[in-house]
This record gives sequence, structure tokens and C-alpha cells, in this order.
Amino acid sequence: MALQWAIVASSGLLAGIIAGYAGFVLAETVGTFDPYFGFRFFLITLTAAVAGGLGRAFGTMVGAVMVGIILEFASGYISSSYNLAFAFAILAVVILVRPRGLFTNARRTVFE
Repeated sequence: MALQWAIVASSGLLAGIIAGYAGFVLAETVGTFDPYFGFRFFLITLTAAVAGGLGRAFGTMVGAVMVGIILEFASGYISSSYNLAFAFAILAVVILVRPRGLFTNARRTVFE
């Protein structure tokens, strides 16, 4: 039991260290820090995860590629300042069309 707790605690500590380092590197790359710093990255990541289906690694990977391609084409043809609007539009369309993600076999029932 103690070994199991130690493994869980050390993996949580390692995940926190990696996340903290990733935040530090991201802040150094962007060069600025404000209260809305991570919103852009969060919205794009959430859109990719929801598009692929939450809890499905392959679906999330395909959703991330799909969202990335759509955002790059949209920023190339319209404007890159609208990237968040396109990400939110993709998220809204996926939630309206397939609430459980594009790569799931689950169907909605009447009682949901």
C-alpha cells in the first residue's frame, strides 16, 4: 500500500514539474505574461480534444491535426487575428453535430 502511494505521489509530482516547465518555456517563447495568457492555447487544445472525442488518444490526435489544418487555411485566406473565432466555431459545430466527438461510436439516447 505504501509503495502504491509513493508511485502515485511521485507521478503526480513529476507531472507537476513537467507542466511547470512547459509553462515557463511557453512564457519565455511568447515574451509576455497576463491573466489571459493561456486562453488561446487552452481553447485550441480543448477544441482538438472535443473534436476527436474526449478520452480517445487517436481521436484527439486526429482532431488536433484537423483543427490545425483548418486554422492555418483560415488564417492564410482570411486573417490570423480570427484564429480564436475559428477555433470557437469549430468547437460549436462539433458540439452541435456530434457532442461525443467525431471519432466515437456512441449514439445519443432520448434521455440525455
